[in-house]
Amino acid sequence: MSVQTTRSSTSALAGAGTPSNGGNAVDPLRLLRQNLSLLIVTGFVGLVLGVMCFVAAAAFFPEFRGVVRYQLLEEIGSADVAIG
Repeated sequence: MSVQTTRSSTSALAGAGTPSNGGNAVDPLRLLRQNLSLLIVTGFVGLVLGVMCFVAAAAFFPEFRGVVRYQLLEEIGSADVAIG
């Protein structure tokens, strides 16, 4: 029993994705032109939803503020003053 393989079947599988062997090439500019209105509409909807979420978050989430207070102490003259 021997297993026979042909070169034509392996070479056809290896080059199936290239345009020269009958595959389809993707044209990015054509895709952009076909979907330009969809891209603009979804971008606008995303911008509106983003602004609405920002306004809702600003209205309902707590606001935190950082406050720093400095306290000036008298100068330590000796070890007895530092201990108490």
